[in-house]
Amino acid sequence: MRKAITEFWQKEFGIFYHPNQIKEFFSKDGFKTTPVEQREVYEKRRNQEEFVKLLKQVEMFNNATMDEEERRILYEDLTKK
Repeated sequence: MRKAITEFWQKEFGIFYHPNQIKEFFSKDGFKTTPVEQREVYEKRRNQEEFVKLLKQVEMFNNATMDEEERRILYEDLTKK
């Protein structure tokens, strides 16, 4: 799954994926360690519902709060394009 997420991030957004980027996106303190060029990708899409939904799903996966069915659906969504 991590490989699918990493490949999707590179293909879809043109940036390196790191779990801390998602944590920082949702944190009230904002981005602290994410490089500016990668931060811009997130900021540009902040108001896109589908993007925010994807980030929430990946965050659930990262926090191990996702069940097998949710994982399967996320994997299919990431690899179907």
